[in-house]
Formats: sequence, structure tokens, C-alpha cells
Amino acid sequence: MRRNIGYGTITTRLCDRALPYAWLARLGSASIPLFAMGKTLDSWCDCVRCGRQYGVRWYELPIAFCLAVVVHVMKIPGTRSAFQRQEITETAYR
Repeated sequence: MRRNIGYGTITTRLCDRALPYAWLARLGSASIPLFAMGKTLDSWCDCVRCGRQYGVRWYELPIAFCLAVVVHVMKIPGTRSAFQRQEITETAYR
């Protein structure tokens, strides 16, 4: 699922220039680390902002930050596939 989310992130931005950070996708494969870091940073902000509502205690935040990194690194193969114009792969989710 995460691989396909990464694929969708890049494909939609390559097709629609009005989407946020679409200009970044036009940098090609060089933008992959930038997208991964940006999405990770956004998740970290969500952890801090909304963690209390989900029952995440302050001392559990480092674990949530690490999991955010893992989740966004799992998207990288999909972003690479999108830049190479490969077909989306099948997952157990579908």
C-alpha cells in the first residue's frame, strides 16, 4: 500500500501542476529524498499536534517519530516507479 501511495503522490503531481509541491516533482528522481523528508516532517508535526488525542504520551513520541520515518521510507520504491513511468504493482490490499 505504501509503495502505491508513493506512486500516486508523484504521478498526480506530474499530471496536475496545481497540486502542492508539483514543481518539486518536475525535478525528477532528485526530488525523492525531498518528498520523503517533507512527508516525514509533516507526520512529526502531526504526532506533536495530535498525539494527545490518540493517547500517545510524551515519552512515546520518539517511537512515533521512528515509525513515521519507516512508513515514509516504504513509499520510496513507488516514487521511483512513478518517475520511471512503470506500471503500478499489485498489492494484497486490492
